[in-house]
Amino acid sequence: MTEAELPPQLAPESVIITHIHSDADAWGALVGARHLYPEAVPVLQTSLDATVKRLAVLHKDLLGLRQAEELDLRQVRRVVVVDTRSVARLGPLYPLLDRPGVEWIVYDHHPPAKDEIPGDAGIRTLRGSATSLIVEALQQLPTCRLSPSEATLMALGIYADTGSLLYPATTPADVRAAAWLIERGADLALVSQWLEDGLTADQRGLLEQLLPEARPISLNGRALLLVGARVPEFVAGLSVVADKLQGLLEVDAVLLAVEMGDARTQMVARGRLEGVDLRGLFAPWGPAGHPQAASAHARGIPFGDVLAHARATLEASLPAELRACDLMSSPVRTIDAQAPIDAAVRLLDELGHSGLVVTRAGRPAGVISRRDLERASRHGLRGDEVRHVMTSRLETVPEDATLQHLQDLMVRRDIGRLPVMRGEAMVGIVTRSDILRAQYDQAPDRRHAVAHLTTEMSQRMVAHWPADWLAVIERVGEVAADRPVYLVGGAVRDLVLGRANMDIDVVVESDGIAFAHQIAQAFEGAQVHAHPPFGTAHVTLADGKRLDVATARTEHYTCPGALPQVAFSSLKQDLSRRDFSINCLALRIDRGHRGQLIDFFDALGDMARRELRVLHNLSFLEDPTRVLRAVRFELTLGFRLETASEAFARFALGTGTFDGTAGERACTELARLLTLPDPVPGLNRLDELGALRFISPQLSWTPAVRKRLWQAGRLAQRMGLEDTPERWLAHLALLLADLSVHEASAVSERLRLAGKQVSQLTRAWELVRYGFPASTSTVQIQRELDGLPPWLLVALFLGTRLPALRRSVLCYWTSWRQIRLSVSGHDLKRLGVPPGPCYALYLDRLLEARLAGTVSPSQELAFLADLHAREGNKVPEA
Repeated sequence: MTEAELPPQLAPESVIITHIHSDADAWGALVGARHLYPEAVPVLQTSLDATVKRLAVLHKDLLGLRQAEELDLRQVRRVVVVDTRSVARLGPLYPLLDRPGVEWIVYDHHPPAKDEIPGDAGIRTLRGSATSLIVEALQQLPTCRLSPSEATLMALGIYADTGSLLYPATTPADVRAAAWLIERGADLALVSQWLEDGLTADQRGLLEQLLPEARPISLNGRALLLVGARVPEFVAGLSVVADKLQGLLEVDAVLLAVEMGDARTQMVARGRLEGVDLRGLFAPWGPAGHPQAASAHARGIPFGDVLAHARATLEASLPAELRACDLMSSPVRTIDAQAPIDAAVRLLDELGHSGLVVTRAGRPAGVISRRDLERASRHGLRGDEVRHVMTSRLETVPEDATLQHLQDLMVRRDIGRLPVMRGEAMVGIVTRSDILRAQYDQAPDRRHAVAHLTTEMSQRMVAHWPADWLAVIERVGEVAADRPVYLVGGAVRDLVLGRANMDIDVVVESDGIAFAHQIAQAFEGAQVHAHPPFGTAHVTLADGKRLDVATARTEHYTCPGALPQVAFSSLKQDLSRRDFSINCLALRIDRGHRGQLIDFFDALGDMARRELRVLHNLSFLEDPTRVLRAVRFELTLGFRLETASEAFARFALGTGTFDGTAGERACTELARLLTLPDPVPGLNRLDELGALRFISPQLSWTPAVRKRLWQAGRLAQRMGLEDTPERWLAHLALLLADLSVHEASAVSERLRLAGKQVSQLTRAWELVRYGFPASTSTVQIQRELDGLPPWLLVALFLGTRLPALRRSVLCYWTSWRQIRLSVSGHDLKRLGVPPGPCYALYLDRLLEARLAGTVSPSQELAFLADLHAREGNKVPEA
């Protein structure tokens, strides 16, 4: 048969391929990609795993599958690749890479490869399964008709690569994709049958050979199986054997290395190890796969060498299991056994805790819960001593107690808090909440997200932060040495969002002021300004850079809106006092941990949902200024208050407790809102939340006020004032212009504006309301307007309803402000005018003529001479 006689399907312009040693996920993605590219021919690789090989026999004709050798590759102009992005895994179709004019489209769920297939089309993003990516693409098609058999084959791919949606790399997108396929007829009974089809004879023989040698080891609290063997023939599907071993022996991870008859050693790793990328165990041999599912092969390498290298790598990189010292809160707030029950109730109210450790002579003697204290109070025992109602049976744990031990102890003894001891001293406490949070922080999706970002944070710092600031942060990390030091707050939040923010807040769990002095010693010319009551300091470098350094602390509020009471604590407690979860991220910068991201409060989840969530239900009652901050974040970050948080804000403001109480802290937030290019959306939102009454209960957000503020931006731009730092004051003046002069001035004083600003605003409001008296000369108007900053002129022009005032402001800005006399008293003296009060009268008459446009600069002397000649005998003499 000649080339011209080849059937059309054997000389395609488009093909769909996957990787060599194709597995069920590659197969499922291949099946689905046929609907994305119906003109393309799906191509089977020559090597398939056992399950796919069986399925291919059954479905080859139904799906139109072809072997690579059946194709005339010279005609191919487009290659769609699924389930790999690595050039090395293309197999027989590798030569197409060298052909010019071939378009490459890649759908892959693995991390980036060193030998990336070229091209930008397709989807390359982390998922548990490549088939899930294909489903996401299919969902965008207007019509997509999968047959039940296709849906079943694709569901098999997802379930196989995600361990039936249980592997750590599984994402919500994988679950949604599986649900979508089930809706289209995927038969889970068949999927289960294919997944449990059993081992091949070769695999069963290998498993029987391995089991006698399979002895799990414990390393840093993890159960691991490292096992190997030598077999005479090649055994396909080694990953299936590894999965069986992990299930049989219930270990956290399995590493399997097998020398096969062709002198090639195959390696597979499966499992979940926090902070460890299993591909790194095979680093010398070019690994492929995921952080939780890796494979590699090499020739001439004994399996014992592979296992020894893997164990050494694990010992060096496997993080230690979480222990009591990692989870505990410190220092511990306690109450003496002889203190009255009433004092314990007040302390719990201040701290927001559910219980306290009771001490006697400084040592733990028992625990008391809020529930027991409330019952005692109902019985009239508020004046009795705590020791009479405390639980004296007290379990304590050492610092190195493991997470599992802590959990078992709490469950077995039904206790909610465990004091942590260092010898005879109590150094911290672990609560049920700490245990739950630790388990949540280790949940697969959360760990994956944080670990993934942690590996990127150092690169993000380089990409988004100026080099000089980056050098400062690195130096601070060097000063910290092995002491944990964290960046917290907006700088970390914005770094995750890909934004630069050099408002640097540093937190240490030791003495923050002492650390600030250590930082200053590392920078020539740096100065420290300390605030001992709060354990804070700021370091100002010689070039003006500023770092705020704080001791980790906690706060409680004695009443709504009061200033907080401060006590020193742990990083977790320090972060828990902040406003929104998105501001509770911490980034370690000390030596050896640079770039480690810490997320106690699901900030990453809220950021992914683009939500603002307060950490405490009473957050807005404790500090209503947070409402203003929330609106600013909504506008600048594109986030939105989540439903419950918005309800808390509305309740706090609706109590009326904070009507007209906005003070200095509120002024800072209000200024930031009013400095935005268009302040109207922010004020709209404040009005919607009922927050304008926080500024003044008489404040009304009317269409007229909205229009004035909208016009202010346009007018400021025409006047060249859009970048004026104090432009926000013009917006404030317009916002309050409809209030009485007394109330508007009272608001400016409550906001703690500078005295000059208060007087300028008050005068502006008087002018807006009453204008200039009818007897006021043009010269007097010019002089008074000269004394007002340009931003206030904007407020006068837009805020008044008096036509005369608007005309005066307009004339001033367009003409009068530029008019200055070129003559003076010296010129009058040369004209023979005797010195005296007449000088001021003559010059005022001249200026008035200049403002009216009847005299030009060149006519000023002639005007004065004529004026003196006409009226010299009428003016007062000296």
